Amino acid sequence: MDIYGLNCNTSAIYDDGSCEYADHRVETGMFYFSSDSLVIDVGESVQWDNVGGYHDVDFTSGPVDIYIPPVSGPAVIGSYTFTVPGIYEYICSIGSHEALGMVGTIIVEEENPCSGDFIFIEDYPMNTCIVLDGNQCFYNDDIEALQDIIN
Repeated sequence: MDIYGLNCNTSAIYDDGSCEYADHRVETGMFYFSSDSLVIDVGESVQWDNVGGYHDVDFTSGPVDIYIPPVSGPAVIGSYTFTVPGIYEYICSIGSHEALGMVGTIIVEEENPCSGDFIFIEDYPMNTCIVLDGNQCFYNDDIEALQDIIN
C-alpha cells in the first residue's frame, strides 16, 4: 500500500493496484513545495504529499478560496480538482514556513477546444467584416495573414 495513494485499499499488504493519484503531485517537506509552480488545465487535480513535518496548504489568492488542513508527514495533506481558471497562490501557514520558502503557484488554464493548427479566440469584434460562422477556432495561418495585413 502506498501512503501517498488516494482511495487505497487500506487492508492490502501489497500493491493491489487500488491506489489512485491526482493528475499532478506536489511534494512538501521541511520548508519547500516541489514543484512550487504548476500550469494545469481546468478539470485537473493536484495532491500535496507531505514527506516530513507538519504542513497545510492555504491558498492566499485565486478565484476560489481553498484551505487544506495540516497533517504530520509522511502522509497526503490532501487533493483538489480545479474547475475555475485563474492564478492560484498558496503557502504553508504553519509557523514561519511561508517566510522560509513554502510558497507555490498554480496556473489553471482553459483547455483549448480547438485542434491541430487552430487557435481559440474567445472575444473577437462583433462588427468584423470577415464572414464568420460563429466558431471560435481560427486557423493559425489565417491569423498570421491578418496580422501581416494589419502591420
